[in-house]
Amino acid sequence: MALEVTPEHLSVISGQLGTTQADVLQTITEVAPLVVPLAPAADVVSAQLPLAAFEHAGTFFPAALHGIGCGAEASAVLPVIGADYLIADLLGGGSVFGRSTFVE
Repeated sequence: MALEVTPEHLSVISGQLGTTQADVLQTITEVAPLVVPLAPAADVVSAQLPLAAFEHAGTFFPAALHGIGCGAEASAVLPVIGADYLIADLLGGGSVFGRSTFVE
């Protein structure tokens, strides 16, 4: 299977990632204080709503912030990868060497 890469597109994608990450981070920052509601009534079920929302927020927000961090790393390295690819292609290289900088 052939892979066609347009190195110039990688810088554009990098910029788009940066914009998207900023938007997502702003949204998360704005809604974070609102995710744990007050109990709407004094019954047993209503009293459990804040706890359930808090538990969900405790798993959602760290995962979302991790995703933003991965996007920031990708945004930073895409232009470098594009330049490496372009140089290797101009020199007639059969492959582009690279390594993942992402920590799983």
